[in-house]
Amino acid sequence: MPEQEKTKEVKEVKVDKKSTQKEKSYLEVFNDNYYGRSEQAKELENALKKRDTGKTKVSYIPWATMIRMATQQDPEFILIKELSPDGSFIHYHGRKTETGYPMDDPVYFVKVTATFMGKTMSEEYPVQDFSFEPVSFKGRAHIASSGKTVQIAMDANIVNKALQRATAKVLSELTGLGLSLYESGDLQFEDDTEKGVTPTTKRAGTSTVVKTDPKTGEVQEQAGIPMITKEQLIVINDFAKDEKKKLRLDRALQSYKAASYEGFTQAQAKTIITALTPKEEGK
Repeated sequence: MPEQEKTKEVKEVKVDKKSTQKEKSYLEVFNDNYYGRSEQAKELENALKKRDTGKTKVSYIPWATMIRMATQQDPEFILIKELSPDGSFIHYHGRKTETGYPMDDPVYFVKVTATFMGKTMSEEYPVQDFSFEPVSFKGRAHIASSGKTVQIAMDANIVNKALQRATAKVLSELTGLGLSLYESGDLQFEDDTEKGVTPTTKRAGTSTVVKTDPKTGEVQEQAGIPMITKEQLIVINDFAKDEKKKLRLDRALQSYKAASYEGFTQAQAKTIITALTPKEEGK
């Protein structure tokens, strides 16, 4: 064999040996990731993001970072965002009517399945809002930092965030990257408040806590916020005698998530009275 061909053959063998040295078992790769020995695991400290939810501080790894790291370790890894039987990303696990129609309990999930180095794992992740509270289509009342009561309900952005969180979590479980974050306390699921009480952003001098009925989600009490006065209630009850105004009051109840007129705050009642009072009477 000519000398040139021998040299070429030796070089090819060296490349093959180098590639076989990279091949590790799934468990070896998982342990290297978990114990911080892999190149990707050494990056985690700089990749970590922190966020204050109002209830607790959460450390997390962005979904895009997890996908990059999984791809670097297994270019053939697979990620599937599972569809529900109705063709959407939302999987409902709540109560249903006799005809099978969902009753809109706040128990919606997304499901993500990943395959990494031949091992497959799925994660069902709850659809939550920015403060990790469960979300429904009916929604719930939330008092913003401005003092306004806003409605938080299911939408595309909330579902998309749930899918990305599920992606980051299932890849962490599957690869071992960042798994210790969940072991030290899955903070996004910890709840140190009473059931049915949703803490929101605090303003100076007042505690803005909305207490809702755990079954209906309707506002029962808003601690630290002045509720409707007797005078305002009398005016609103008078308005309710008018059929057209009562329809508008019913929409206000739904909008403000109040169980009754007594559930309005002073600010809400003032807005309603102003809107329903004819201009000539309001002068």
